[in-house]
Amino acid sequence: MNILNLPVYYISFNRKEELEDKLKVLGFTDINHFKAVDGRKFTPEHLMKNKIITIRAYNDLIYNRHEWSGIPSLGAVGCTMSHDKLWEKCVKDNIPYMIILEDDVDLPEKIEQSDVEQITKILSKGHSINLTSLVNPMNSEIFFGTQIYIITNKACKELIKDTYPIDVQTDWYMSHKNNTKDINIETYKLAGQKLHKSSIQNICFKCFLPNTDTFYLILILLIIAFASYIFYKKYTKRDLV
Repeated sequence: MNILNLPVYYISFNRKEELEDKLKVLGFTDINHFKAVDGRKFTPEHLMKNKIITIRAYNDLIYNRHEWSGIPSLGAVGCTMSHDKLWEKCVKDNIPYMIILEDDVDLPEKIEQSDVEQITKILSKGHSINLTSLVNPMNSEIFFGTQIYIITNKACKELIKDTYPIDVQTDWYMSHKNNTKDINIETYKLAGQKLHKSSIQNICFKCFLPNTDTFYLILILLIIAFASYIFYKKYTKRDLV
């Protein structure tokens, strides 16, 4: 198998000639534009009513997410819908392997033979995905980013089983499928993500807060202790005067 001959589908609202030219320079021979689903055309109410998203995802959209895995925007819903449509195409058209890119991918200057050999080894493991991604330093079972990955037909079959209703972001959903052993994800650094202002992600201040009751209990006790100390010092000083 030569990965340069595999069908490449890049997700974007419009054709990206610069991206296509870059892919051609790298040696890819089958390059296709896939029109992205624009999640901004939907409303949370429509998505919920039609069982496209879960109640939790609906609350994320209405009240803002409180976990990193949560849905940050309607664009994130459209992102998962776009990836799912390509997974379905892979299965429907019986495509053995598919390369999926997002239009903010930062491609390398060259693909070495060693790159091809390593990726081929990963894909030989059946229902596998070679994901160019970052591993969560706090949890090695979570992968960040779906800018470029090579996926097998078997992996696509597994993923489309539970895409809907959408509950978490695409990469978290794929990580979950990996952790339940439905698919096999192995990372290999082939490309990255361009720095840009994302229309999908937002700053999640709530996500920085611990989600355990113990933390907040200790915090309350510390506040009470500090307030008691200030109260004691204030009135002790007054009594002495």
